[in-house]
Amino acid sequence: MNLSIPRGIVYHQVFFDILSLFKSFYRRLDRDDFIQSFQVEFAKYIGRKYSVMFPYARTAIYYALKSKNLPKGSEILMPPITIKAILDVVLSLQLKPVFIDIDPDTLCFDMKQLEKNINNNTKSVIVTYLFGMVPKMDVMINLFKKMIYLLLKIFHSA
Repeated sequence: MNLSIPRGIVYHQVFFDILSLFKSFYRRLDRDDFIQSFQVEFAKYIGRKYSVMFPYARTAIYYALKSKNLPKGSEILMPPITIKAILDVVLSLQLKPVFIDIDPDTLCFDMKQLEKNINNNTKSVIVTYLFGMVPKMDVMINLFKKMIYLLLKIFHSA
């Protein structure tokens, strides 16, 4: 088991940072035309009709969860190492955070603990990329699909 925290990898050149910094001084990001243009282009890029840009992840997570109209007390699975503002979003919507242990080798959910904690009251999972480590999303998605299938099977047989 490797307990050292991996460092992120920079995928661009320093020139890109300098150019972006220079542009940020001379371009107003709050211009409606810039934001609208970005949203339209991004929607095309991902093959959707619309996209909405949010200034912070916590704002996007807030509206994503709020749009689901989840009942109070619905369980949201999340890692115990997170940004406090994300936890505040869950609590402000009167949802119940359920913290899932982290696998020290992958810095992502311990898959056995994740599977153990999925139940009828689980409504969402917030996946966090800790320290630049990308989780094995395909494994998680397959687990979620399997659990949804089992829950639907139980629901329809009742």
